[in-house]
Amino acid sequence: FQVHTHLDQRGLLAAGLCAMAGNMAWNAYEQLANARRIVQTNAMADKLIHTASIAAAERGLTSAALGRRGPADAATREKIRKLRRQTDAAWNEALAIARTLEDRMPGDSGFSWSLRHAIASHDKLDRMRARADIHLRKKGSIQADAWIATSRHFIEDTARLHEAALTSGNLPSEI
Repeated sequence: FQVHTHLDQRGLLAAGLCAMAGNMAWNAYEQLANARRIVQTNAMADKLIHTASIAAAERGLTSAALGRRGPADAATREKIRKLRRQTDAAWNEALAIARTLEDRMPGDSGFSWSLRHAIASHDKLDRMRARADIHLRKKGSIQADAWIATSRHFIEDTARLHEAALTSGNLPSEI
């Protein structure tokens, strides 16, 4: 009878240790998943900041060119095209990360809403760029203030997306 009691106690102890090890493994997995999400969120935030800074430079150079009395020279148009490519490359990188994060964000975080608005702002920016290009080549019908407002709206929406990601309520408090 005493041998069975020791075996039962050892079995309970082993079961308890297994349960504790399983719990610790699950906690480690959750911490790893949180760490990966934090890394992705920070990478997206960095790309959004980069996007906004290049977009601001594009906005300024384009605005100055639109304010000229005649068409912009070829060198200025090339600088604008280069800034656009850089803006779009940074935006597309941030957007790819944002799309992977979207499913992991709480529904009430505002992240999806901010993402949709940033995408729509970029689409409007592309349309305004096309109008600006006509004006830059042959003095068309776009006003600099319309360009500034559209590009500013895109920059503001990237900031809102950045903020929504960092305040989603879904990140651990250890950030």
